[in-house]
Amino acid sequence: MQDSSLVKLIRLCNSISSDPNILREFQEEIEGRTKDKILTSMIRKVLKNTNLDGLGVVHGILPLFFQERTITEIDLYNSSGLGIKCFFMSKGTYFPLHDHPNQAVITSVLYGNVRHMSLNKSQDPNTLIVNSKGSGIVGDIMFNTLNHKNVHTILAMTNSVILDVFMHNANEAGSFYKVLKKKGKTFTVCKDEHVHFLTRSWKVSNCDCLES
Repeated sequence: MQDSSLVKLIRLCNSISSDPNILREFQEEIEGRTKDKILTSMIRKVLKNTNLDGLGVVHGILPLFFQERTITEIDLYNSSGLGIKCFFMSKGTYFPLHDHPNQAVITSVLYGNVRHMSLNKSQDPNTLIVNSKGSGIVGDIMFNTLNHKNVHTILAMTNSVILDVFMHNANEAGSFYKVLKKKGKTFTVCKDEHVHFLTRSWKVSNCDCLES
């Protein structure tokens, strides 16, 4: 029996995350420090074939995952080296400006339409520089590392589903940011310790078949 797209994604990402040298090469590709795009191309190829049906979410039950003003999180895979989550974002919900402690993060739009903005950190911890912003539709993929596009916000323009891959799967939480001032592409910010947005989380145990 042919492996599912999720199993292929787990195997590929585990092979990258578990080898420090390969993970470093992956980061260099994302950050544009090398002309090679071998690893990111492999990721894109697998994610191109990853859809809701392949994750066991048939369109007939899709409305069950959307709750007004709420983001529903489903944990698809969880180990020390790799985390994969699906986020079902009801129209109008958004992730506030935040960063990740992971070495690399991949975001893929599986359903709907989102708006996103990514920023880079600077030597001043209170200054962020806009790197990119735009729309994300089904099939669009975004990459970031600790040093590249690591601060971002995502808004669901319609009921939307995004898939996030985390390498490594850091236990510590990232930070949220409050924007104090905007001037061109420069944002003056402070860390926001009082961010509240509605989420509900469904956890699933790792199946042995995912490791075979």
